[in-house]
Amino acid sequence: MEIHIKKFGTRLRVKDGLFQVTVPDISGANHHVVEQFAAHQVTAIIMQSGASVSSDALLLALQTGVDIVLLDHFGNPQGRMYPNKPNGTIQLWKAQLQLSDTPRGLQIALSFIVQKIQSRLDHLRKLKPYRSAEKVAVIE
Repeated sequence: MEIHIKKFGTRLRVKDGLFQVTVPDISGANHHVVEQFAAHQVTAIIMQSGASVSSDALLLALQTGVDIVLLDHFGNPQGRMYPNKPNGTIQLWKAQLQLSDTPRGLQIALSFIVQKIQSRLDHLRKLKPYRSAEKVAVIE
């Protein structure tokens, strides 16, 4: 499961060994939404600017291999945190780099590109019946 924190003022901390997310009530009624998540169930924490996180929450995430991604206020990724010890992501990147210089790596890359182009062509074909004659000409 991924925890997405987008609302301004949302807090992430650790309570009783669980991630605790508190979403503030901006109406002033003090009806904050509080959710708790077991660390072993969380695969990623994605935080947008305007949220706060405790160092204990960061340490728990790093210790349990949770991916931490920080986004700017537009939702664009700006940074990521990794534990000091190698994890599956680093091993995957290493394997991808080793494969990239082989004929098999070229085949895989080529198949990705061909599939992407095919998907875009399929999408354009689906759009044609719903577009004006001018736009159909551009699509063709």
